Amino acid sequence: MLNLEESDLLNTSDLSREELNKRQAEYIRLMNLQDNILKKKAQTRWFEEGDSNTKYFHSVIRERRRRLQLNRIKNHKNKWVQGSDKIAKAAIQHFKKLFNSPHYFNDFNILNSINPCITDDENNKFIAVPDLEEVKVVVSV
Repeated sequence: MLNLEESDLLNTSDLSREELNKRQAEYIRLMNLQDNILKKKAQTRWFEEGDSNTKYFHSVIRERRRRLQLNRIKNHKNKWVQGSDKIAKAAIQHFKKLFNSPHYFNDFNILNSINPCITDDENNKFIAVPDLEEVKVVVSV
């Protein structure tokens, strides 16, 4: 590969560049092939020999699941609730209350920070009731 690069520096013809590009492409292809072979060997070795830390990793996963499990939560009355069914009901009640409560928006000044992208004329066209001719044109298509 070095010889081809050195000859390319000395000889800048299109043929030498084409030859160098072909060789580099072949070199990259062979390196990828070698990487794939090594990966397959590693997978085979792991499959045959196994992982000596499997027991440890499984215990770490079990501990994490245990730690992240919800055993109790506080309901809307600020009292602790235990048990899967009661926790589920408390969660549903919380989110129903959260999403079904009326939202009052009083600060309309924030809308002034939004740049209008529709002109007043365009807006008037959008909200105008179509006349009979426009309806006929759309329905006939």
